[in-house]
Formats: sequence, structure tokens, C-alpha cells
Amino acid sequence: MKPIGVAIIGCGSITLQNHLPGLAMCPETHIVALCDTDPATLERARQQTGVSVTSTKGEEIVKRDDVHAVIVATPNLSHAPIALAAIAAGKHVLCENPWR
Repeated sequence: MKPIGVAIIGCGSITLQNHLPGLAMCPETHIVALCDTDPATLERARQQTGVSVTSTKGEEIVKRDDVHAVIVATPNLSHAPIALAAIAAGKHVLCENPWR
């Protein structure tokens, strides 16, 4: 089976503490791109993961051919447009809502 290329949009603490360790336990996945609107947060995630493809624009990331799935880990107000752009690009999407 070919590895599943995963992009993470939103590289804050939830990603660093939860998504990255979880993906590390899945040998069939490979993180291919990172995105965050904050360049410092993006750089911190790049250094931690070694992923070379980074962007501050989610719309660039979801259009990549090597991205098969997108994890949306951004503030809640930005979930919908990012998830819809990823779906429109034919990607699988994981978007968690907060517990209310």
C-alpha cells in the first residue's frame, strides 16, 4: 500500500501534542505538508517534524497532488472554509469540533 500523504493545517499545541504522536504510530501515513498562518508556529513545527513543505496558505496545501488527507487543527471559526476547500480538492478531511 502506498503511504497516505497527510497535510496538517494548524500547527499549534494540539497538533504538536496529539496529532503528530498519533500519526507517528501509523506507518501507512506520511506527513507531507504543514500549514499555519503564524510563521513562527509553522517554523517550530517544521523543525520538530523535518517536513520541508510548508505554507501559510491552506489553499496552496490542499491543491497538492501528494496530499491525500488533511487534518484541520485551526481555531474553530476557520474550520469550515478550510475543510470545504480540502473537500473540493478531493481530499479526505479530519476536522474536530470542540466539546460543548
